[in-house]
This record gives sequence, C-alpha cells and structure tokens, in this order.
Amino acid sequence: MSDVRTLSAGCHGPLAGFRTTVADLVRAVAAPEPEPAEPRRRRLLIAYWGLFARSSAAGEKFRSRTVTRARLLICLGSDARKDRNHMTSTDPDTVDYAERRRRGLHLYKEVMGVEHPEPTSPRSAGLIDFVFAEVWSRGVLTRRERRLISLSSLAGADAFGSVGEHLYGALVSGDLSRPELDEWILHFAVYCGWGKAETCETVLDEQVKRIAAESGSAVPERGTEPLTSVPADQELRKQGGEAEFREVNYAAAPSRGIPYFDDGILNFVFGDMWKRPGLSRKDRRLITVACVGLDDTAVPIRSHVYSALKSGDVSLDEMQELVLQFAAYSGWPKASMLQSTVMTEWARVRNEAEAGLVR
Repeated sequence: MSDVRTLSAGCHGPLAGFRTTVADLVRAVAAPEPEPAEPRRRRLLIAYWGLFARSSAAGEKFRSRTVTRARLLICLGSDARKDRNHMTSTDPDTVDYAERRRRGLHLYKEVMGVEHPEPTSPRSAGLIDFVFAEVWSRGVLTRRERRLISLSSLAGADAFGSVGEHLYGALVSGDLSRPELDEWILHFAVYCGWGKAETCETVLDEQVKRIAAESGSAVPERGTEPLTSVPADQELRKQGGEAEFREVNYAAAPSRGIPYFDDGILNFVFGDMWKRPGLSRKDRRLITVACVGLDDTAVPIRSHVYSALKSGDVSLDEMQELVLQFAAYSGWPKASMLQSTVMTEWARVRNEAEAGLVR
C-alpha cells in the first residue's frame, strides 16, 4: 500500500495523468468490503488495467515498475490472503493453511505452556505458521535440545522478554529442570559473558516465582555447586583442563604461560565448566555452537562444529537441524555462515575417516 501511495504522490509533469488512476487503485484496495470477494477482485483488476493503459504513454520503464507493484499489491491483497488461508487440497504441493495454523497454535501451547492469541500481524503469523508449525514440529532433535538452542540464541540477542517466556515453557513442561537451567546459564556465561548470563539468572528466578505463585507452593531454594577443585589445587585443575580440552576439541591443548589460556581456558573453561555433571557433553556442544554462531566468531565456530561432528556427539542431521532452529531465533544471515561451516567441517571429518585418521 505504501508503495502505491508514494507512487501517486510522486506523479508530476508527463506522469501527472497517473494520479487519478493510482488514487482509484488505492481506494479500491483500501475500501471496506461490502461486496463478495469476486466482484471486489474484478474491481481491482479494472483499476489495475486502467493504470496499465495510461502508463503506456509515460514510458516503458515507469510502466513496468508501476504495474509490477500494482500487480503485487492486488495479488497479495487481503482477499487473496483470506482465500488462501481457507484453501484445502489433496495436492501434496498445496499447503493446508488452516491446518498449519491449528498445528502451530497447538505446538506453541505445548512448547510455551500458554496459549497464543490468533495472529494479528505478519510477524506473529510467521511465528505460529512457520517457527512453531514447521520448525518446532520437526524430528531429529528432541524438544529439550531445541530449547537449549533457542534459549542460547535468544539470550545472546538480549531478547530477555522471549527468554522469560521460553524459560517458563521449559519449566512447566518438565523438559528442563531449574538445576539444568542454572547449568545452561553458567555455560552460556562462558561463551556470551557474565553480564548477559546475570540477566538470564534474574529472569529464571522470576519465572520460578511465577510458577510457584500459580501452583500456590513455596519458591524452591537454589542449590549451589562449588568448583570442581579448590584454588590450592589449581595446577591439578589445569592438568585436567588440558586433558578435557583434547577430549572435547580433538586438538592439542594450548600452551601455558598466557593468562587467557592458562588461567581461563585450562583452569576454568575446560578444567571445570565442561566437566560439570549438570549437562551432558552433547547438551554443552549444542549450546556452544549456538553461542559461537551468534557471536560470529569464525575460529570457534569451525572448532566446535568440527569437534561435535568428529566426536559423533552430534550427527550431521542433528547439526543441520541445529542450524535451522538457530536461524529461526538468530536470523538467516548468521545461520548461513554456520551452515557453510557445517558442510566444510563435515567434508573434513569424512576425509579424515576415509584416511583412517581417528583422532
């Protein structure tokens, strides 16, 4: 609609004759619908062809642009959407839009723990009809695994309102427990920062209180888990970190003597966090790939995609499902880079397997 109105306002000189016809087209599209869909569509087509006829005198380039926009406006108008949403067919290439909407709303309630109102915008329709009806409904990954990917993507994007909604759904469904979510927050802190993780923890506490209030029960106390070894044993922890680094990354541990590697990577990230029992290694790989994908960090993306595939902790099918779930919450441009890396690193894994290189 905005394209046509802008076009009408911009008609001057030899194009001034367009003004009336374009205005008629705008009124035809925007007018109330006291008549059935078919007469209304015919009226739109008459306005469209009037625009086409007048455009011939004003130049082929302007006509082509004008008519293309008008045609798109008519084809994508409210009547077409209404008719399409009620379409049913046994043709496998035809989508039953009403059934897809029902499936999306049903799955939204299952995943999020609350009902979603009937969509009223393109964004909300896409959320129900695509993200829930066509992404969350897929197999290969479990719903719990999709939650870990989605939570990591949303939290990394600072979408904490949505994080709260997803935390609520994870808790009330039983897919993730509070201790597991506390572990997710700690793992997320390593790859996206303690600032974002602190906000996630605050949001998690709010959702725990919300659920307790809804059930009329007391708010449960949070359990605490200390580091795997006390500061006096830091050398032992670093040695364990070197072994864990090699096990997780299928690569040699970094050299000592640099604080980032020595006291960060070896002492804590792999000397403690990756070894914690609150999440499985596969869980941690899914979270990590989502986090480094969101951060656009090329080397960690390659490293963690490769090691996840090489280890067999995540299959190629699971990794590609991760990319699709990630795309829904982090966007297709970031997912494009991640998908490209998946295919490159999978080829590397296959080549190594054919050459007999196990580690």
